[in-house]
Amino acid sequence: MRISLDHGTIEDFPSRLLTWPLVAYFLLRIVAASLVGVLVPPQWRAAATEMVEVSMYMAIIAMIYIARDDLIRHHMDRPSLVIFLVFGTLLRTSTSLTLSYEEIAGYALMYLASIALIVALLRDRIRWQSDGLRILYWSLVGVISGLVLLVVVLVPGVLESSHREGFHLPYIPALSLIPAWFVGEMGHSAILEEPVFRGFFWGYLRGRGWGERRIWLVQGIVFWLAHLRYLSRPYTFFLTVPVAGLVLGWLAWRSRSVAPASFAHAVYNSIPFLISNLSIALD
Repeated sequence: MRISLDHGTIEDFPSRLLTWPLVAYFLLRIVAASLVGVLVPPQWRAAATEMVEVSMYMAIIAMIYIARDDLIRHHMDRPSLVIFLVFGTLLRTSTSLTLSYEEIAGYALMYLASIALIVALLRDRIRWQSDGLRILYWSLVGVISGLVLLVVVLVPGVLESSHREGFHLPYIPALSLIPAWFVGEMGHSAILEEPVFRGFFWGYLRGRGWGERRIWLVQGIVFWLAHLRYLSRPYTFFLTVPVAGLVLGWLAWRSRSVAPASFAHAVYNSIPFLISNLSIALD
C-alpha cells in the first residue's frame, strides 16, 4: 500500500518488509536452482533440489504472513491460498518412487510451516472476499490455456523427433497417468512459482506505482530468466518459456487470482511427461 503525501508517496511497512523474502526467493529460484544442476554432484542433486524447493516454500509462507492484511492486492485470494497449502502438503508428491530422508525432512518442515501460517491467519482473523464463480470460470480458462501451450510445444517436438526416429504418438497408458502428473506438478512448480511471479512480485511492483502492462512484461522477463537451465534447448528457452510467462501473467492479471495461472502451469508442465512417452512408431 502507498500513502499519498504532498511531497510524494511512501510505502507502508509491510510492503517494504516484503522486499526481503522476495529477494531471498529470487536468489533461490534463479541462482541456487541453476547452480544445483551445474555444481552439485549427481548423487546429491535430488537432495539439493529438495532443499531449494523447501526454502522457496518457506519464503512464500513469509510473504503470505507479511502481506496477510492485503493479500488480494497480490492476487492471493482464498482459492489461491487453499491451493498453495493443500498441494504444498497433503497432495505434494515425490519426484521418485521412494521418499528419501531429505524429502521426509522437507515435507515435515513444509507441514509445520503451513500449520503455523494457518494458525496465525486464524488468530488474526484474516478475511477477504472471493468471487467463487469468477475464479471457477478463469480456472477453466487457465486449463484451456495450458492445453493450448501444450499443443504449441508438443507439435514441434513431435515433428523434430520424427526426423530422427520416425513419427510417434503418445502411449495411451501413459496418457492415463497425466492426472497424477498434473497433481505432482501442482505440488512443485505451480505452487512454487505462481504465488510469486504472478502474485507477490506483481503486487509489490504495483505498490511501487508500476502500471499493470509494465508489470506484465517485467514478470514475464524475470520468469524467463528463472529458466536459464533451458538455454541449451533454443525452442523451449526462446519461445515456449517467454510465451508461457506472458500467458500465465495474463491469466492472473485478468482474473486477479493466482489460481487460474497455477492450473495452467501444471497442465503446461505435464508436457515433458507426455513427450517422454512417445513410444508407438507409425512409420
